[in-house]
Parts: sequence; structure tokens; C-alpha cells
Amino acid sequence: MTTPFSNYVGATRPHSWFPPARRRLLFQARNRAIHSTTTRPFSVAQPRKFADVDDSFDPRRQDRESDDVDVCIVGGGPAGLSAAIRLKQLANDAGNEEFRVLVLEKAGELGDHIVSGNVIEPSAVNELLPDWNNSDNPSRFENATKATHDKMRFLTKNSAIPIPAPPQMNNHGNYIISLNQFSKWLGERAEE
Repeated sequence: MTTPFSNYVGATRPHSWFPPARRRLLFQARNRAIHSTTTRPFSVAQPRKFADVDDSFDPRRQDRESDDVDVCIVGGGPAGLSAAIRLKQLANDAGNEEFRVLVLEKAGELGDHIVSGNVIEPSAVNELLPDWNNSDNPSRFENATKATHDKMRFLTKNSAIPIPAPPQMNNHGNYIISLNQFSKWLGERAEE
């Protein structure tokens, strides 16, 4: 004899009334019933349309931009922009004012793909741009905060336990910056 509780569809009592093993079977049956009648697409993106074999696409015949440059740097992050600045400095010191450096960046603006913060050790920036953080410089980087102290914590679910910081993690004399803002600032310095 079947009762209303023999399968999920006719059940009128709450699931908590059933023992755990039976509850598990009822939920599995319910999930099978729901997922077997409901189909959901894996992706909502439009399917790609690939070129047919008969399409005559020749990339050599496409119009492309071209430019004559001495150095092309791919990537407008801090490293690429610093390289561009240094190359222009060396060329200007050698008397080659016509030296052309091109930086290619895939983002719409410099720094758009760099969204993290950073603690920067300033010796390389001091060498590249000695007055980068000088208050007398009108084009200085204004968004640098001096690191004053370090704290190391072991994080658990409910607390933060202080632990000693390793000596190599000493940030005294360093600066806390946004890499996004720093990349935009470096881009402005590279254009000068």
C-alpha cells in the first residue's frame, strides 16, 4: 500500500518529520524531478559565428595602422612605463631628441586593468624620478602614504592573533600606493 509520503510529490508532512536517511532520499528525488524537467543553458553568451570555408579573408590585405618607432613596449603597467621613461631619459642625455618610444596598452586608459594596492620600496622610483614625492614638485605623486608600522596577524574564523613579523617584511621607509593611480601618474610623466 502506498501512502502520500511514499514519494515527494504527494507529501503533505514537513521533511523534518522523516528520519535523516529518508529526508536525504526525498531531497534527491525532488532535485531529480526539478532538474529533469527544467533545462537551463550553460552560458547565456551568444554563440560565435566562425568563418565559412568559402569566406575569403586575407589578413595581409586588411588596412592596418603603422608607425615608425625606435622602441615599442607592450604593456602600460609600472614596468613598461618606467622602461619608456628611462629610455627617453637615456636618449635625451645622448642628444637624441628624436628618439621615439611607443607604449601599447590594451586597456582604454593606463591603469584601468591594475586595481590593487601596493607597498612600494622607493629606491628604484627615486633613481628614475628623483623628485617623484617632493612637496616642491607640482607634478609629484600625491597619493603615497608613508608606511609607519607593521602588524602581522594570523586570521581565524572569529579572531586575529598577533604574530611576530619576519625581518624581511619590514616596510619602514616604504610607501603605500594604489597601482592604478601610480600607473596613471607614470603615464603622465612618460608623455612629458
